[in-house]
Amino acid sequence: MRYSIALVALGLLGAQPAAQAAASNKELEAQAAVMESRLGALEQRANQSLVELQQQIETSRQELRTLRGQIEEATHQLETLQQQQRDLYGDLDRRLLLIENAGGTASPGASAAPAAP
Repeated sequence: MRYSIALVALGLLGAQPAAQAAASNKELEAQAAVMESRLGALEQRANQSLVELQQQIETSRQELRTLRGQIEEATHQLETLQQQQRDLYGDLDRRLLLIENAGGTASPGASAAPAAP
């Protein structure tokens, strides 16, 4: 009888680790499922953030292209205005030289006619 009680006790002890292992496996599987769910949510947020960043980069690139175009236009206008200013000062200088060379006695109509360049 003692032998049968010992066998029953050993059977119960052997069954407990198996039951605990099964419960432990279920807990681990549940934890793994939760982790996978969290990981999926994180991946989704990361992908969404990457898409938003890509859109911001593309918007910034477009703005940069627009600003560069505006700078090129302003530079061209500045160069044109500088050339016009040089031309006007040159013309004014020629007219003043004509007046000075004429001795300042030329009639106003004669001094208004510029010399041929």
